[in-house]
Amino acid sequence: MATKPLSRWCLGLVSLTVVSLIAGCQTSTPTPTNSSSPVSTNTTAVEPVSPSETFATISDIQKQPVWVRRLNTQDEVPAQENMNLRVGETIRTEGEALAQVELKNGLSFRIGSNSVLTLRPDNRLQLEAGEMIAWVEPGKKVPVE
Repeated sequence: MATKPLSRWCLGLVSLTVVSLIAGCQTSTPTPTNSSSPVSTNTTAVEPVSPSETFATISDIQKQPVWVRRLNTQDEVPAQENMNLRVGETIRTEGEALAQVELKNGLSFRIGSNSVLTLRPDNRLQLEAGEMIAWVEPGKKVPVE
């Protein structure tokens, strides 16, 4: 099959990207080098969001089914583009479905096929199954465990 090598290559690329992202964000707080540094000082910290307010929005869905488990329920509802998500809610993809999510703080991520991800307090993402790729704007502080 011609798609096998391509899918393995894509999986390798996604894995490498996630590992690089995590490895690059492991330092806790950067130490300033000197006061005349040309680096911008207007970095934006990622602010915590209360569980009752919108934490993220589903910006793109490629293929279905994509499901959302709302707070305080075990029932899932079909996900839709522009659907708001709150802390504690879970998004799940089946088969070849993909979903892209934009967090309120400006960060973005996409979960791949057969993935389960729960939005946690303090801007944490809990990937319980599957694959995820994230985009981080330069200057953003990202919590990494």
